[in-house]
Parts: sequence; structure tokens; C-alpha cells
Amino acid sequence: MRRVCFIGNSHVGSVKRAADEIKDSGVLDGVDVTIFGSHRDSLKTLKIRDGYLVSDDDFVQKNFHWTSGGSTKVKISEYDEICFILGRSIFDFTKFQAGTDIPFISNNLAMKLVNAALNTWPMRLAMRTAKESDNVQVTHVGRPFVSAEAPLSKAILARFSEPESKISSRTEQLRTLMDEKSTEVSEGNFRFMKPPTATLEEHGLFTQHIFCQGSIRLGKKMNKSHSTDDYGHMNADYGRLILEHLLAQTA
Repeated sequence: MRRVCFIGNSHVGSVKRAADEIKDSGVLDGVDVTIFGSHRDSLKTLKIRDGYLVSDDDFVQKNFHWTSGGSTKVKISEYDEICFILGRSIFDFTKFQAGTDIPFISNNLAMKLVNAALNTWPMRLAMRTAKESDNVQVTHVGRPFVSAEAPLSKAILARFSEPESKISSRTEQLRTLMDEKSTEVSEGNFRFMKPPTATLEEHGLFTQHIFCQGSIRLGKKMNKSHSTDDYGHMNADYGRLILEHLLAQTA
């Protein structure tokens, strides 16, 4: 039995809902999936202690207890793989695309921005977890790319059809740099995972809006929907593709 653990904030809800829906379908045969989720930035309180990922925050402990089915802390060595749905993905570079008058970004500046992203607390937490146990594969996925229907997303995508726009070449430049950096940093039992291609629009910058529709809030009953103008949280179909994509890479 392969044991896989997902740790994340509210964005891990799509994976939890998917795992709950398909547990009897045969898709997860031979795989045991455990979810540890808590809301907003509460996971900042996580630390590694005696081989466990633990928080002294009662709020986090209570959320871990019900999302995991009884555990308040994560025993790192208990899992074959630990996947973080937390923080910005290293492959999400849309924040570099805002504004039509921004000059073509230099490789040096891009690398400084990426290095700054690698120094955020979710990234540091994932990397420290990998160092704690060499036998556990640690994967950083990060939160989903925002929906293609979000106002800023639509503004950026519209520029691909502008005759004088350099956004296509800028996008390819940034994508190459991110791929190179992720390969450089991924070593041993630590790696980054891109969102499944099937979840993204044609330019690969944003999530198709269909995966945003019908998303459910992370809660004990998992029965409350996000608002229609929530462009960041994804549904169970997205969560299922994340599960399948991860398991295909580790098969």
C-alpha cells in the first residue's frame, strides 16, 4: 500500500472532495490518501518536531483532526509521499505579466524574483520536510493557478491577440526560466509539480474556469459552495486530476 499525504490550506479541499468521491471507484486501489488541511495562513504555525509536522495552534490541530480522520500531527516517515498544496507554485509567473508597458524582463531580474519566491514560508516548510526524511518523496504543487475568467486573467489573455504585444515571447522566456530553476532546486527527494495540462487554458497561464465552478468550501460537511466570484478555489474534478497526475508520476 502506497501512502500519500496532502498538506494544504483551503485549496486542499478540492483534493479531499475528490478523494472522498472516488475512494470506492478503484482509481485509488493500492493507494492510501490522507489529507491535512487548515484555513488561510494558519499553517505558518507548523514546525518539525521529533519527526512530526506539528502545530501548537488549537485551530490547526482541530482542522487536522477532522480532515485526516483522527490525527492532529503528521508523522513524516509514515508516508511514501507528502504533497504540499500551499503557497504560490514556482510555475505561476502571471504576476510578472501585469501592465502592457512593462519592459521585457531580464533573466537576472526574473531569477531574483524566483529566488524570492523560493524563500517564502510554504517553500521553506516543504524543503525542510524533505530534509527530515530521505525516504519520503516531497512534492510542492502550490495553490491552483487562478481562473481564466478572473478580471486580471482576461486582461492578460486579451493581450495575446494584440499585434504589437510581446506577451507570447515574454511568456516563453519566463516558462523556460522557471523550468530551469525548478530542475536546479529539485534534487534528492524534493521536487516541484506543474498543474495537469488538462486543467489549464491554451496558454498555460490560468486554470480553465470549468474547474472553478461548483467548488466547495473546506469544512466538516463539505457542503457549502464558494461564491460565484471566487476565482481561486477549484472543484472535485480539478482535485481528481491532481491526484491522477501525482500518482502517474510516482507509479
